[in-house]
Amino acid sequence: MNEIGARLKYYLRQVNMSIKELSDNTGIPYNTVTRMVKGDIGMSSETLNKIFETFPTLNAEWLISGIGDIENLKNISKKTDENIRETLSIGSRLKKVLEARDVSYTEFALKSEIHYNSVTRMLTNDMAMNSKTLSKVFSIFPDLNPRYLITGEGEMFKNESENIEEVAEEKQEYIKNDDALLDAKLKAILTNPVMLDIIKEALKKYDESEI
Repeated sequence: MNEIGARLKYYLRQVNMSIKELSDNTGIPYNTVTRMVKGDIGMSSETLNKIFETFPTLNAEWLISGIGDIENLKNISKKTDENIRETLSIGSRLKKVLEARDVSYTEFALKSEIHYNSVTRMLTNDMAMNSKTLSKVFSIFPDLNPRYLITGEGEMFKNESENIEEVAEEKQEYIKNDDALLDAKLKAILTNPVMLDIIKEALKKYDESEI
């Protein structure tokens, strides 16, 4: 399954949803959905946005590029805050991505092999982005969160949220390991006769100094 249409068709089978049901749920015309899953036409950013709104756990990166798991259950918890969805257009969000990575319009046009005029039109929302264009964007910025770019949900870059979680997990694991190591050392001391004698002598001296 190298094409986005084939992956969408596969996903619909996994969730037991027909093409008509997808059309009814998203508002995308039935004939358009049929042509998309056949691979006859691509998908615009607006179409992808509707699909991701319908399937909140669908992994955007998997659908667009085939990378990762089919579903991302973390997306559910990220939708609890009403303010987490950024109300900018996809062109404005891409512009913010370029600014964050300090990439000029010309540099982006060269890397993506998209005509400069098309780039400026996309960034000013005069031209929509299709799935082919989005694939080029994600190949240039592999850490870009697809859901952020397409729907405005979540962090701009995947590593921003993932790193926070990883650091928290590592810190907790370190504390757990440190406590276990301390317990082991105390047990070793308390079962060692020589160390017990040293502790007793130290306590005697402490008691004498307090008198």
